[in-house]
Amino acid sequence: MNRYNAELEYRSVIGTLSGTMSRRERDTVVNRDAAVAVGPFSVITQAKEREVDSYEIRFASDWDFPVQALVGFFAQYEDRFFQSQIFPSDPVTGKFSKVSGFSLDRNVETEVDEQAFFAELTYDITDALSLTAGVRWFDIEIDEVATALQGFSGAPGAGRGPNLNFGEDDVIGKFNISYRINEDIMLFAQWAQGFRAGGTNDQTAAQIAQVTIPSGFGSDQVDNYELGLKSSWQDGRLVANASIYYIDWSDIQIQDQAQDPNNASVLFPFRSNGGAADIYGIELDISARPTEQLEIAFVASYTDAELSEDNPIPSSGLEGDEITYIPELTYTLSGQYTVPLPGKNLDAQFGLDVSYVGSRDTELRPNNPLNIELDSYT
Repeated sequence: MNRYNAELEYRSVIGTLSGTMSRRERDTVVNRDAAVAVGPFSVITQAKEREVDSYEIRFASDWDFPVQALVGFFAQYEDRFFQSQIFPSDPVTGKFSKVSGFSLDRNVETEVDEQAFFAELTYDITDALSLTAGVRWFDIEIDEVATALQGFSGAPGAGRGPNLNFGEDDVIGKFNISYRINEDIMLFAQWAQGFRAGGTNDQTAAQIAQVTIPSGFGSDQVDNYELGLKSSWQDGRLVANASIYYIDWSDIQIQDQAQDPNNASVLFPFRSNGGAADIYGIELDISARPTEQLEIAFVASYTDAELSEDNPIPSSGLEGDEITYIPELTYTLSGQYTVPLPGKNLDAQFGLDVSYVGSRDTELRPNNPLNIELDSYT
């Protein structure tokens, strides 16, 4: 993986203008057994190439009055290439040879273009009370095309598939009010919106698997409401933060399964949109320094996350089903003790961490044959 980054900043009496440019390049190859698809002594090799160019410019004001502003522009351009091929493997060593015409050979090319303008205003009504409001306009376009060169049998594939497109533009917002009781204690309330872009489903792969799936899926959205406390005590030796929140999650992106009509044991995954969910939670974060050498921290969260309406396909999720991979309770207790050593400002540190993660399911429906209940662990 390669990563490049450049930053530029200009400070003036009215504020700071800053810009960033970055580029990420990542190539991966995953090899695994392909016996289920084409028989023994075969390997499926999947290569992925990803390039992401990101740009952002923003201005943060430093005006000499109660109103401050933040405005900016963001753009990101991403290219992906995915190739999936199946080759024969040696029955003894497991090594494979790239033999043309043996079995599956297909690829997918994807382009993702995203732009966004954002603005935020903060108004200090008093020295203690502040209001912040912000908006973000975004536009995202996804173009994807898949090419099937060969099917599982090694016969010629269907060739270049249809050009699949997804596009969306919208405006999301946020609002925050904070009140400082004193220099060490602050209360806040916040509402913020978020989204996760939709996309396309690989039609060429579906044709090879002889299943019919939707061409794409839409964005899902969240409205997050939060009340919280941030505090510092004993000259900063004790810090305690707490919050309660509610998340209204709509049009949830889920993974469905399409069944091969000729082989009931073969399921083909695809993305779609489900129903909605309500998520309630409490978070607690405490850190203390009883002595100069000893630091103690405790972080805990409780989450109640369930579907609030049925999915369009009832077998994939019903109202009251727990959201996948979200444990009800997690916590971490950690401690660190520092011992000065003789010499040139040397210290020895001893630490202990204890973490707990509650049980969770991998599928929405508890009776789904694919569901695995992941046990809690410490």
